[in-house]
Amino acid sequence: MIEVFSRSTGYLIMGALSIASTILIKTSIKRSKKEASKEEFPLEEMLIERK
Repeated sequence: MIEVFSRSTGYLIMGALSIASTILIKTSIKRSKKEASKEEFPLEEMLIERK
């Protein structure tokens, strides 16, 4: 593998993987925020009911 790929190719691959993971993380955070806002009982109401 070392003979086939140069060092710069490895850095390009790592950069591409980093960009792809950043995009996936941002989309998953947006989804989790939307799901949290759809909950029936917000956290504040749950705390008020406990008292």
